Amino acid sequence: MIPGLLVAAATHLSIDAGPVFGPEAAAGDGWAEIVARVDNAGTTAEKGTLEVSTAHPALYYSSEQKFVAQAPFHVEGHSSALIHVPVPVGRYMPTVTVTATDSTGAKTAETTVSFAASTSPLLVDVSHPSRLSVVMRGWPMAPTWNPGHAYGSSPSTALTMGVPSVDPTTGDVLLPEHTAAYAAATLVVMPSDALAHLHGPALDALVGWVLSGGTLAVVPMRPEDLRTGILTTLVGGPITTTSPPPALLLLPSIKRGAVPPSLGPGVPVPPVPPGWGAAPTPAPETPEEEEDEDDAGSGATPIGYYVPARTTPLGPSTGVGPSPALRSKLVGYTGGNLRPSAYGATAPYGLGQVHVLAFDPTRPPALEDGWSHARVLEMLSDAWDRHALTLFPPGVGNERASNNYEVHRALDPNENFRAALGFAAILLVLYSVVSGPLVFLRARKRGRPLDPLVWAPVASATCFAAVVLVGLAGKGWSGRARHLSLVEAGAGMTRGSVHRFRGFFSSQTRTMKVRASEDGSVLDVLSTDSQDTGQAVLRLDKDGASLENLTSLPWQTVVVSEDGATQLGGGIAVREKSDGSVVVANHTGHALRNVVVWAPQTDASWFASIDDGATVISTGGRTLFVPTAREEHVAGTRTVHPWDSGRLRNVLASKVADDMAPWNALVGGGGPSVDFWPDDVPVVIGEIAGGEGATSDAGLRIESDRLFFRIVGEGGAT
Repeated sequence: MIPGLLVAAATHLSIDAGPVFGPEAAAGDGWAEIVARVDNAGTTAEKGTLEVSTAHPALYYSSEQKFVAQAPFHVEGHSSALIHVPVPVGRYMPTVTVTATDSTGAKTAETTVSFAASTSPLLVDVSHPSRLSVVMRGWPMAPTWNPGHAYGSSPSTALTMGVPSVDPTTGDVLLPEHTAAYAAATLVVMPSDALAHLHGPALDALVGWVLSGGTLAVVPMRPEDLRTGILTTLVGGPITTTSPPPALLLLPSIKRGAVPPSLGPGVPVPPVPPGWGAAPTPAPETPEEEEDEDDAGSGATPIGYYVPARTTPLGPSTGVGPSPALRSKLVGYTGGNLRPSAYGATAPYGLGQVHVLAFDPTRPPALEDGWSHARVLEMLSDAWDRHALTLFPPGVGNERASNNYEVHRALDPNENFRAALGFAAILLVLYSVVSGPLVFLRARKRGRPLDPLVWAPVASATCFAAVVLVGLAGKGWSGRARHLSLVEAGAGMTRGSVHRFRGFFSSQTRTMKVRASEDGSVLDVLSTDSQDTGQAVLRLDKDGASLENLTSLPWQTVVVSEDGATQLGGGIAVREKSDGSVVVANHTGHALRNVVVWAPQTDASWFASIDDGATVISTGGRTLFVPTAREEHVAGTRTVHPWDSGRLRNVLASKVADDMAPWNALVGGGGPSVDFWPDDVPVVIGEIAGGEGATSDAGLRIESDRLFFRIVGEGGAT
């Protein structure tokens, strides 16, 4: 925390503020969170507003534009209040200003907060005090996957540590209250009792992060944490202790050296006992389900999909297996969706995963053991690499985009104005003919040379009125809004993370208030047609976040991006059969349109629609491409398979390709480093008919509401 600077002698307020994961934690390129403590040394209650502001390059890097967030506070006498404020912090904007004003608007206290401008792997240690940070901080690494825009080798970097502070009043660890604030986190290590004590927004944010692709490593501390509580919810049932997986004793140790360990996928070290890494298969309910389960294989899990952990050395090896002192303390776990893993036991949860550790890396003897260090680095490796599978990881914001122009274009009604422009051009050509040759020719034939003085203005006024009418008809008589959203979820999950693009188009100058779709979401201005739109303010209150003072100019489009979560009804189940085909079942409550099913062992196939409650097999669709025909890029040193709109247009009818064109905008907003069609993970994409069902936004009629989905992995009941 950085002490606040008192700027008004008469006030009793002071500020203590800092990044939620500490000043040394990598901030990444997306959203972060500031935790501010407002202290009131007086005897009477004080209320006011906390403002967080930062200057950052405006869109298209044309000028400077500030981000401003405000949150109200109320502090009793001789008390303090904790306020969590999300802020988009990237490598270009590492410093923000935190200001407190009283109820009259007078400034009472101010301080600055600096973030570590880095996109390095971030290990968050929730234990207090953090001994793990002393051991692991600055460990040299060479990430395989590069989330940046440049292709080629990844530079070496150093592991950064996140150490959340503690509420001095309650003793609870202060974790983010917005899922987006976990954007920079690679791995969170947490004692089970600290997890059990989480509640409210902090718990929702952590669970939302895991659901969206985060990796949580839990150290069991109390027997009751294994029987009830949030941990059992995450792993799918009560947990019982058992013998540690024998293969743990075969894994290598590591010592810290000058050679950075690679953060990439590894190859299992033989011998591997039977059942190692296999996932539990849910009990079938009918003979038909039993047959499908047999075909699904060990990769199918009740919720989500598990990417096997690497078990090769990450650097100079010091031997195989843990030390004798640590070996005697290893514990195995079973129950729910857990299965043996390189860390103890692992359960998938949505796009993320939860490790129940067989050892405690935050305390001796594991704290000093090179075998334990290797397991922590392997968890980081797997967690870092999993981010390549999602187009919009939680809190990614707008910084990873490669082409925001396509998003703006997809939401801009002016893009539909081309027909009107063509008609207006025809009118102008007709006017030039009528007001020129025809009028003068008619006057000469009639011998009335002064007639053009009458008819030319009439033709001009008529043409002007017609062009205005065409313009109004093309642009619309009133304002309207458009939505373009993508929800990403694990197979079978009823909830997923969503990235919304909300476009607003008004026929007059107006100041809008854009409210978040649900609590915990964050909003930011993506783009505008004009920089002269005033200073938008992210306002935080008990009802969630909203963008206020957002100015829309006449017939100009403003695009707001939103990171949040949404429901998927009963989810979309995905199962891979033994022949490589993929079974997809629609339980969303809505029909699915233009569905593409990627079966890694066979091909990508297209279905025009899948009705609610219907089930299809990938072999029954129209083949789009086979695995060897995928386009390949290199993101860092990892090969990824990007979205290929040209191939889809070559195979599908032009009308279908045009209907799927918004995918180009979504991919442009998500960046070029995503492995859209991975080698070993099924993927299902498409559009949910009817969108999210909203009819108005910020007082404007919604004329287009399109909700697309991307399901990664296997899971759910087909």
